[in-house]
Amino acid sequence: MALAFQLSGAGHPPESLNTRADVSLEQEGAGWKIAAVALTLRAKVPGLSKDEFAKLAAAAKAGCPVSKVLNATITLDATLE
Repeated sequence: MALAFQLSGAGHPPESLNTRADVSLEQEGAGWKIAAVALTLRAKVPGLSKDEFAKLAAAAKAGCPVSKVLNATITLDATLE
């Protein structure tokens, strides 16, 4: 959602954003915690350069409110198709 907002705000509404999240859990005491989230994104955004896409994707990752509340390592593999 953060990336869709970034793209639309920059004048490049996405045709499609397909994201997969692989979550790693670690046992913490008697419970579990989210240790890491590996995001894989494949996007179709007409008229957008790969450099601009990478810049906007990084900004969306840095400003994502969900990412901020998770105490976990979050990685992003973003590809513009």
